[in-house]
Amino acid sequence: MECVGVGETQQVWDNVSITPVEVLEDSRCPIEAECVWEGRVRLKAQIDLDDAVSYLTLDSDEPLRISGGSLSFAEIAPDMSTAWAPIRQKDYRFGFRFAPDIMEDADAPTEQ
Repeated sequence: MECVGVGETQQVWDNVSITPVEVLEDSRCPIEAECVWEGRVRLKAQIDLDDAVSYLTLDSDEPLRISGGSLSFAEIAPDMSTAWAPIRQKDYRFGFRFAPDIMEDADAPTEQ
């Protein structure tokens, strides 16, 4: 899986690419802890879709619906730890996945 940092671009589908702009929140549970809530990452990202550019917030709790599919995190690195200093923006790495919607009428008989 290709992972990118803040300011780098990942092509996730034929006409969809994503560029992380800024980590807005990282409340993930540290790897050494047992947490009631696993936490989340919220990321401001530039989404390039065909010739249109949008700035959206991607949340690790929920896929983002765009262009006939769902965009989500596939990987977020590094892990959170109580033993390390806070993660700097430049040290984050992200992998993304785009899952296109299945055409609802794909199994429907065609008219002749």
